[in-house]
Amino acid sequence: RSFPEIDRNRTFFAGLSWGSWYGACVAAVDGRFKGCLEIYCGDKNASPDLKDIMKLVNGRFLHAARVPMWWIVSTNDRNVTPETSAAGFAATPTFLGATVVNNLAHGHGGYQFDSVRRMVRYFAGLAKPLPRLGKPMVSGNRVSAAILDPGEGHLTGRLGYTCSANPVSWRREWKYAPATIRDGVISAELPAGTRQCYLAAYECEAWRNDMCGTTTYVFVDDGVRRDIPAQ
Repeated sequence: RSFPEIDRNRTFFAGLSWGSWYGACVAAVDGRFKGCLEIYCGDKNASPDLKDIMKLVNGRFLHAARVPMWWIVSTNDRNVTPETSAAGFAATPTFLGATVVNNLAHGHGGYQFDSVRRMVRYFAGLAKPLPRLGKPMVSGNRVSAAILDPGEGHLTGRLGYTCSANPVSWRREWKYAPATIRDGVISAELPAGTRQCYLAAYECEAWRNDMCGTTTYVFVDDGVRRDIPAQ
């Protein structure tokens, strides 16, 4: 921010993998940034079995976040789970939104994702954000959410879902089903046996299926529907 060629009022940061856990700490320390982009991790994990270093970066500071935060996460990441990601979203008072993607590959190439480039431009004040969706609600066999911000518009909808109860989260098979967008609301019918899901509003096609904004996860376990995991 001290460099003369930098506009100190338009700075933001991105954390990838380990960096996203550290980013969750920085977001609680320095409110001068315009935003934080969390790629893959930065979740909240209260497990007592965590190693010492993870007890520092386990999301314990997310409640004190001072800058808008956007996550780009995978349903099948070996480093986080849908449950711990959802706990991180819920703990963050400055949660801006998320891009959840089925089976998104984890690696340093994450900085090149179309969704990452788009949100970088948003935090720099050069573009609209990806579509922002409200809290998902389940009624009967349908899940729905308000579209808070359509982004660039021309949206199409999908439901990401899994029927798997595998305790190893990255081994659960996730699929896509159609979702409907009408009158500022995105909704979809829950396939039989759905245990976890989310709604996604896409601006355009991308080979990683990541040019979208999504709801937080919905958990449909043991017949009880909830949008954040039990703590």
